[in-house]
Amino acid sequence: MMTLQHIINLSKIFLSAPECLICRCQTSGDRICRDCYQALPWNISACQQCAIPLPRAGLYCANCLQRPPQFRYSRIAFRYQTPIQQLLKRLKFQQQLHYVPLLAELFVAYLERHPLQRPNLVIPVPLHRKRQQQRGFNQANEIAKLVCSKLRLRLNAAIAIRVLNTQPQSLLPVQARRRNTAAAFRYSQSLQGQRVAIFDDIFTSGETVNELSRCLLRAGATSVDIWCCARSEPK
Repeated sequence: MMTLQHIINLSKIFLSAPECLICRCQTSGDRICRDCYQALPWNISACQQCAIPLPRAGLYCANCLQRPPQFRYSRIAFRYQTPIQQLLKRLKFQQQLHYVPLLAELFVAYLERHPLQRPNLVIPVPLHRKRQQQRGFNQANEIAKLVCSKLRLRLNAAIAIRVLNTQPQSLLPVQARRRNTAAAFRYSQSLQGQRVAIFDDIFTSGETVNELSRCLLRAGATSVDIWCCARSEPK
């Protein structure tokens, strides 16, 4: 026979049961339920270099073949679609930092299925100091900290400095984005002999990470790869 104490204990378990951060159903302890996990817009078939979706994996897109970017490879976990799009917007513009652990865990899961040579150093795309003061945090750095902790990699958010307070790339036409990021970054120390991965939240045209890659190669990096949560196709 169930005692009153048993009922109280079961009530506590039920009331404290974790919820899926996407559909809000109760889970067995994970941040996301199995159905939502399987329905995520994983970026499986994509260009090796810029991660734009392609019919088959392991190929290079026409743009990368004709005008190779400064970075070597990209690992971008998702296409910028529902629900990843909403999670990143809530994190970035509504300060909902409780999504950071989920995004980090999902990126690590993707990287384990699509491995690259591990970098010596991970560098998050920096915000200009004025924008960081307004927002209060750098979302790329917050996710990268947990990713590096899980993978036991070095993270350095101080090497790359954004010296120009550029307009948000999403507000500009494609042809203006390269001009917007030209000479936007500088480095604070040598990266001689270092393999570097740049971490960002959203990749659209790639001009921001391409310009930052150019800066880091000037600093002495032997190679630069791109790690990113989501890939948005340029409009």
